Amino acid sequence: MSKKSILLILVLLFISLGTLMAVEAELQPPSVVKVEQGFSVFDIGIINKMPFNAITEADFTKYIPGIRLQWNVLSWFGVAADIEALSYDFDGQKHDLALGFTAILRAPIKFVEPYLGIGSSSGIHFEGGNVTSPANLYRVHLKTGVDFNILKWLGLGVEATLWTPDPVFFFENMTGDLLLDHLDLGVNVKFRF
Repeated sequence: MSKKSILLILVLLFISLGTLMAVEAELQPPSVVKVEQGFSVFDIGIINKMPFNAITEADFTKYIPGIRLQWNVLSWFGVAADIEALSYDFDGQKHDLALGFTAILRAPIKFVEPYLGIGSSSGIHFEGGNVTSPANLYRVHLKTGVDFNILKWLGLGVEATLWTPDPVFFFENMTGDLLLDHLDLGVNVKFRF
């Protein structure tokens, strides 16, 4: 099976899952969705990620902290904005940040909430008071993860992010090594409102 066929199948599954979840959510009264599924409208999260290769090499200097703001428009659909520090040097006043936006399909099932998201991010480079947006920090990403809603207002989760600055090149030359080079793994804490 070609790489384009696999991508097409994944996109169709993504759309089908979203449609099925939308139909299910529409069949239930909003109060049932909110109480039974633990539906939160707004989440603020703290993201802690590292590239997969850095984890296997125990190179903890490549730690990526971040903050996520997520608005859950429906119980099954949300929009998130992330700010992540890709690199930071407080002594030299150099920082590379990624500002990302993601559309997220969620499946809140009691206290477990799997999700799948697709979006893009753009880089912002700070150096000595100057701000630039270099093209090499532009990324398209696919996120998947599971959040465990421990309390009504608190959740813990694990997440995998597959990213690439050039999706066409990525899918034409996809190998296991290329996947692992573009994979970030992390944990997050979210406060639910």
